[in-house]
Amino acid sequence: MCGFGNKDRRPCTPTPILKLVVTDKDKKEIGPTNLNTTFFTAFASLVFENTPTSADLVRNRVTGKSSQEDQKASSSEDLNNAEAKPKILKNLVGNTVASASVLYDLEGKMGIFFIFHDLSIRKDGVFRIKFSFSDLSSQNTITTTSAEIKSHCYSGPISVYTARSFPGMIEPTALSLHLSRQGAKIPSRK
Repeated sequence: MCGFGNKDRRPCTPTPILKLVVTDKDKKEIGPTNLNTTFFTAFASLVFENTPTSADLVRNRVTGKSSQEDQKASSSEDLNNAEAKPKILKNLVGNTVASASVLYDLEGKMGIFFIFHDLSIRKDGVFRIKFSFSDLSSQNTITTTSAEIKSHCYSGPISVYTARSFPGMIEPTALSLHLSRQGAKIPSRK
């Protein structure tokens, strides 16, 4: 739940965490110690629940005048200025890009994780988050401003509530707590 004001912002819970598994041509897993993860990044974008259509932008109807000023408007020009003007905003707000973190999973195995600790969604409804992976070291970053998407995946459905119907934060997962103890920045309720 986020809403259109900064005070309405609530992070997605539980914190979205991705684990990257890299394999060779024979489908054998390559461990993080054998890879340069420095330039591994993941990007989050928002899609509607049942379709891969982007839900990244949302319209917020804002009025140019208060309702008292609207009542005082006398000419048609004043009325036109008082009408709601749609403002297009990002629907998914916060840190939509995460760098790779090499941490231990719940079984004590080293892995490559992407932690999206600061994501909020403005509009209520049901959505999915599309996560796209890029290795920026494979790009000529000096001469280009784009990066090749190596892989992508989708979250499960995420329900976003209005402020009145917000049921509260979901407790952190065991993985979230485990990664947090290793120094990963993950919000948790005390």
